[in-house]
Amino acid sequence: SNLSNPVRVWFGSNPGTITGFSSDSITVTSPSGTVGNVDVEVETAGGGASNALQSAYKYIFTPGVLTVAASGLSGTTAQLNGSINANNDSTATYFCYGTSAAAVDASPCTSDSVTATTLTGTDTQTVSYRLTGLTNSTVYYFKAVGTNSLGTTNGSRLTFTTGNATLSISTTSPLSAGNVGSNYDVQLRATGGSGNYTKWEKVS
Repeated sequence: SNLSNPVRVWFGSNPGTITGFSSDSITVTSPSGTVGNVDVEVETAGGGASNALQSAYKYIFTPGVLTVAASGLSGTTAQLNGSINANNDSTATYFCYGTSAAAVDASPCTSDSVTATTLTGTDTQTVSYRLTGLTNSTVYYFKAVGTNSLGTTNGSRLTFTTGNATLSISTTSPLSAGNVGSNYDVQLRATGGSGNYTKWEKVS
């Protein structure tokens, strides 16, 4: 009430631009500001001021997103990491990943995606997701993504390579029996590991 003669509406320490008013309402364009909450106060021509409405106006921005190097790599697992600032608005976070760079680069991504968590506040926070069931010795592309009411921010695309499969012998054991005085021949096979298999050793 009693809003018929306003001269300023303060958003914290910055005045907004009044574009219309009546006895019980004021239309005002907020000034630019930094992320966070500010008090709102009305000043009249006679020098009077309203009570300050505590943290009545929120300055929000699109999320700040940074993709961080993957960790915990093995032949079939990897942990995706990111650093995200919700910038004062509820922000859904997720990761896009896959073996196609173009699919990960698309916005929205057309590769696989996994949900991390929902963030709020103005502090930068870490997010992560552990992948399983990946393919051995394969290059994967990934990025962190944050979405709030103002839009979506994509982190940069990074890569990781899964490790080799665990070295194991695939030849049937025990080996078939040999005959005295006859040549013995058997194909030895192994899977996983890295490089060439250069040495086999009889242990018994």
